[in-house]
Amino acid sequence: MSINIILGTPITGTPKPWEYFDVPAIMVNAYELIKSQKIFKKVKEKGLRKILNFDGEIYVDSGGYQCLRHGIHIDVKSIAKIYKILDADYYVSLDYPLNISNVDSKSENKSMRLMKKVAKRNVRNYKVLYKEYKVKNLIPVLHPPEQLASTEYQLLIEITDSDIFAFGGLVPYFLTTKGVSNGRKVGIKMLYWLRKIYPGKIHVMGLGAPSIIPILSKLNIDSTDSSTWRLKAAYGKIILPGKGERHISSREINFGRKKISSEEIEMVNRILDDLCISITYEDLKCSFKLRALFNAYVVLRYNNYYSDDNAFRALLEYASSKID
Repeated sequence: MSINIILGTPITGTPKPWEYFDVPAIMVNAYELIKSQKIFKKVKEKGLRKILNFDGEIYVDSGGYQCLRHGIHIDVKSIAKIYKILDADYYVSLDYPLNISNVDSKSENKSMRLMKKVAKRNVRNYKVLYKEYKVKNLIPVLHPPEQLASTEYQLLIEITDSDIFAFGGLVPYFLTTKGVSNGRKVGIKMLYWLRKIYPGKIHVMGLGAPSIIPILSKLNIDSTDSSTWRLKAAYGKIILPGKGERHISSREINFGRKKISSEEIEMVNRILDDLCISITYEDLKCSFKLRALFNAYVVLRYNNYYSDDNAFRALLEYASSKID
């Protein structure tokens, strides 16, 4: 199954990959408009599409998670105000994931009460945005663990006519196992559960890393989004199909500095030829902008390569066993 990769991008950031090659969809974050009145005013006056110079599909994340991380209170009315000025195609409902560290494994009743509280809050936010403020193409969001997702789904399916559900909060499950026992398999089980019961489109928030895409494809997930193309470039890294990331700049970093081999440099040159932009491997070493463009191209065009990492290959086999 082919999966749609949505590029996460800052509203006023550079580079804009769609000005160099075809990009079907992008995702911006309302958090930028929440923290900056200057950007809010600019978008209100000129329009989101004009500022972005983009005519494809635009998704807007609510910024709820970022507000939570930075201790910023944001209410439904404020999100509705932002959504009303944006000429986007899809809007993600204001949602808050459950902090796994707050789940008490020794008290099932306490944990269930907490999950019901979180579920009611998220569903209430969706209902107000959808029913009261009439936000069109509003995407409901589910959250782990499965008990919480199940409660949210049962409540949301009664009030939404959306043809797409999003699943948020899975990044800690897939990209690290901290705080979650056997987290990656748990994440796969949750997505398999949703795919079994929901016939519409499923979007997974923030899991557009190339190593994860084949796993999501195997689970028949329709789309995901990724900002990793910019993040890795900022750390002096490029993404290689099936190989992961390689640090190539002179920037000092304290982690993940895996050297690139001569064979991998040949792979880079082949991708650059395919990209059809007059840049070289040496240019990538010196420029964030060029590394970001290279990474975006790899994320979009080379996402069907299976990772050569044994752990992710084992996960792919596990996902295959759930579907086949």
